[in-house]
Amino acid sequence: MLGAIIGDICGSVFEWANCKTDDPDAIVLMEPTCRFTDDSVLTIAVTETLLRHQGYAESIKEWGRKYPKAGFGGAFRRWLQTESLEPYNSWGNGSAMRVSPVGWAFETLEETLAEAKRSADATHNHPEGVKGAQAVAAAMFLARKGKTKQEIKDYIESKFQYDLSRTTTRIRPDYAFDVSCQGSVPESIICFLESRDFEHAIKLAISIGGDSDTIACITGGIAEAFYRKIPQPMIDFARSKLTDEINRVVTKFRDHYRITDSFAAPSLKPEGKKPMNANTISMNILVDSSGSMGPIASDMAGSLNQLIAENQNLDVFVTYSTFSNDYRPIFADKPIKKIRKFAFETGGGTALVESACKMIDEVGVRLAAMPESERPGKVMFVIITDGEENASSPEYTRERLFAKINEQTEVYNWLFLYLGANQDAIQAAKDIGISADRAVDWQATAAGAARNTRRLGRA
Repeated sequence: MLGAIIGDICGSVFEWANCKTDDPDAIVLMEPTCRFTDDSVLTIAVTETLLRHQGYAESIKEWGRKYPKAGFGGAFRRWLQTESLEPYNSWGNGSAMRVSPVGWAFETLEETLAEAKRSADATHNHPEGVKGAQAVAAAMFLARKGKTKQEIKDYIESKFQYDLSRTTTRIRPDYAFDVSCQGSVPESIICFLESRDFEHAIKLAISIGGDSDTIACITGGIAEAFYRKIPQPMIDFARSKLTDEINRVVTKFRDHYRITDSFAAPSLKPEGKKPMNANTISMNILVDSSGSMGPIASDMAGSLNQLIAENQNLDVFVTYSTFSNDYRPIFADKPIKKIRKFAFETGGGTALVESACKMIDEVGVRLAAMPESERPGKVMFVIITDGEENASSPEYTRERLFAKINEQTEVYNWLFLYLGANQDAIQAAKDIGISADRAVDWQATAAGAARNTRRLGRA
């Protein structure tokens, strides 16, 4: 549900100043004037209902009255001012914008659909209001259970008869402000389906115009469940915009349902089938760019470039990231034939554990999102470092990294290699779950860098 709140906050400045553009990447998120709106307030009301097991209408009315200037629609404001707890037959998208907590709270699709209806019925008991809430909650449930985008699309179209065959390019020119579920929920889901990551999903939602904060809220909720990763700056920005009491509810919900800002990679293991793309290799390289690597940076880059040159005839897709004080993705899933050269700047400390955790999660999410026929037959994950861990955030522990590596190795057959200089590489590798036969000591010299990449080429 934090993804929904982030979408609301980022979209808030565009609700009455639409930013329709065919270049969503150009949209600047996290403007200083961003704020949380009624979408966030009522998401928290639903969250509280699930945590406290109280009635939806009571909780919605309680939180709505706490924040009367959050931007509620006219019919809802009038309902808020009465003492009645009866619904008012709304078909508006308020039921869909607040439902994201339901998508996290249950272990079966049937329970999720039933609870989504209950959450809508408090105010939006019109069939379209119920349908919108159920569609969003179902999409979130399927996303967090590892279903592909195609599977999510097929289910939503079949179950709710929403037309998800359109594209944002087709929607954008003529799309107008529409607060109905039927006029905004399908568009929100389409934005998710077209997206490549969480941030891109929010930008796509804003790019089509209309009820921007609500569309981004709905899209953000589904995108969080699917991608399992929200950029930390977006989390920090959103948290800074929320009140203390809202932040406490967010934290309590995420703790209760064990939702973290970075999730373990979903299952990549084909169910009873061999990968259709058995000859394809996913090569994921994480290189230490801390200050101590400075003297051999050009040699290391040259050695990696030589590796690329020598393997042009293979069907290899390369993901490359570096790290020092922080984690820096450079490119992802690039065909080896299209890589021109490696280069990196050095400086700072060694956030090895945090960077490895983040990269494992990102690679896992991307691979899990691929159709089975496109998944690689071999996944390699290579760590190249010359120093000891000294800069990861406290929540990233060796135990946490060990668990990730062990799962990907034992369950999903990833091949991990640890190439460590100026240290006992075998012990360092064992400490994070990489077997001794996959660890290599090397000298932090030009010759050592060259030998390193030759070993990588033979793996």
